[in-house]
Amino acid sequence: MHTGGNDSDTQVGEPQAAINEFWDGFITKKPAKVTKTAAAECCTYVERIVKECHCTNEKFTDPKFNSSHLRDKSCLESLMYRHEDEDATDAQSTTTASGRTTSSSNGLRLVHRVDWIFENPQFVLNGFSSSDLK
Repeated sequence: MHTGGNDSDTQVGEPQAAINEFWDGFITKKPAKVTKTAAAECCTYVERIVKECHCTNEKFTDPKFNSSHLRDKSCLESLMYRHEDEDATDAQSTTTASGRTTSSSNGLRLVHRVDWIFENPQFVLNGFSSSDLK
C-alpha cells in the first residue's frame, strides 16, 4: 500500500506546464527574426532569377503558372465568363498603342506582360510600409 502524495502528478507534472511545453515548440520567441530570415531567402531567390534572366537574355516565366494552359479562364476573363463554342468564335487581332499585335484566338485577350502595359514597371516604390496593407 502506498502512502503519501499522488505519484501521477509528480511524474506527468502540472497540466498547464505540459500545455506550455507543447506550445513552446511552435511559438517563436523572436518573430521579427523569422520574418527577416524569410525576406532574405526571398531576396536571394529573386536575385538568382534576375541574374539567370540577364545571362540568358530572357524574361522570367513562372513554370507553375502558365496562363496559356488555364482552361477555366476564370482568372483571365471574369467570373461571369460564359463558355462559347470554340468553333464559332473568330480569331480577332488588335494592335496596341506600342504597335504590338495581339490575337484573341488563344482566348487571352486580357492577359499581357506588365511591360506591355507600363513603360517603366517597378515593383516597389520608396520601399514598403504598413499603409500598403488594406
